[in-house]
Amino acid sequence: MTHSPAGSPLRVGLLASSPAVLRALHEICRRAGYAPLVHATHPPRPAGGAWDDRLNEIRRHAPASAPIIAPSDRLAARIAPLRLDVLLCHGHLDPLPPGVPASTVHGVVNLHPGDLPPRPGIGAVASALLRGDPTIRATAHLVTAAPTPGPILARSEPVELPDWFDPRLLRREITTATLHLAPRALDVLATAAPVDDRDEAATTTGTPARGLCLLDLARGARDIHHQARMLHYLDWPALANLDDGAVRVFRTRLTPGAIRIPCATGRLWADQVIPLDPRPRR
Repeated sequence: MTHSPAGSPLRVGLLASSPAVLRALHEICRRAGYAPLVHATHPPRPAGGAWDDRLNEIRRHAPASAPIIAPSDRLAARIAPLRLDVLLCHGHLDPLPPGVPASTVHGVVNLHPGDLPPRPGIGAVASALLRGDPTIRATAHLVTAAPTPGPILARSEPVELPDWFDPRLLRREITTATLHLAPRALDVLATAAPVDDRDEAATTTGTPARGLCLLDLARGARDIHHQARMLHYLDWPALANLDDGAVRVFRTRLTPGAIRIPCATGRLWADQVIPLDPRPRR
């Protein structure tokens, strides 16, 4: 049985789809005194043919002390005999199988890469970029049957959202901040009742639509720039219909650059545009 630093026993399980996340989260919890007893995993959406390779990688790197449950169907029935206190969840895009929270003492803790309540959903970071947020904070919260997040257990320090960035490095920084909330959330469960201090209105942040790839030049320069930043983070192309035809736009700027991009208000530039054929449709 695992023990918290304060001496209270907590039996912990992990649920994630990424081998790297499972390894990192296991190690973070182990170092904090909460060695996970089981890893549950599931195919990402869409699963594709690479799922078997990913599952094999998870099995190769999983500690012998934490067996793998995969896929995570019938999860409640399979983890109930383990008498877990809590299941830590990261990156589970679908609703949890019925009965999972009730199959553990404290339920399920979701490690969310965005501010709650204003940035819920799997598009939290993209939404923050689109709205021009200067920073974002990860949140650990209990999962409830309601569509809104449950009681909040911990928040990370703010992660800066620069004007422009390397998407891989920013994703890594946000993921690291999110995963390191796990020991803090477990400490709260082991020692005290969680505090729900939500004080802001939530906005809908589902999966960004591919239609957002087309820059809306009828908007102001700053809004278009934030749209391009969001697309850059997602590794999606930024497209635009200019007078000379359709183009792909690279690295928008609000300060003078190589190419002026027409917009409704303000001034917008880009480092490069590449003509496309045919013109993208609205």
